[in-house]
Amino acid sequence: MTSLLPGYKTKHLDQALKLLTQKNNNANRVKIVEPMFTYELMHDRENINNCMLTAYPDVTGGIRIIITPIPLQSPTEPLKGHTVLGVFDIQNTVCYFLDSLMIHLPSSVPVFGQYKQKFERDYLPAGRTFEMTSTKINKQPATDTLCTVYAFTNCEAIFLHGKPKYLVPFEILKEDERLRDILANVANDSYNWSPTEQEKFKTKYQTFNPFQKAFYSLKYKTFFKHFFVCIYIL
Repeated sequence: MTSLLPGYKTKHLDQALKLLTQKNNNANRVKIVEPMFTYELMHDRENINNCMLTAYPDVTGGIRIIITPIPLQSPTEPLKGHTVLGVFDIQNTVCYFLDSLMIHLPSSVPVFGQYKQKFERDYLPAGRTFEMTSTKINKQPATDTLCTVYAFTNCEAIFLHGKPKYLVPFEILKEDERLRDILANVANDSYNWSPTEQEKFKTKYQTFNPFQKAFYSLKYKTFFKHFFVCIYIL
């Protein structure tokens, strides 16, 4: 796969999400607010009432889910800051606040509340509100700088499956390679979407013996946990 960038910027998440919506069927009637729109909104250079003007893709039969990637970073500096997701399920009147680092609260990201109020006003019956609900997501270690990859994979799961999909174990380096390959093909009209390899990896991981699992975990600084399991088994 092609190595494209030393790091990711907000525009790269936007490019990958647009290609996702172009190459896959929108069976779950999902609309994605442009990450750069949210960045501009957070810096008082946009009006929230315009958020759906550039949202994508087109939806037939009424919007069911709206995803709002929220870049807590500079769009010009890679690997700085963080991206969280607001997800609003209009059909089931629930919303998610997805933070792969699990360090932010919805109340600490005011733009999430702004989107919540707007979508309640525009899409729910009078007097109804979104119920906040929790869900397991692909979690990012604090030492990991691949925030954009987690944001993208969580958006992809919602777009394709209609809800977050928890993949354990999660091989982030494979997803990083896949995202770089996707970005390298943004202008390639004949590109066929490359699906996640995580389910395949999960099946393979389940066949590992304790030593293989310990070796795998070494890459993610959890070696000793599995090392003592091996000692116990022996």
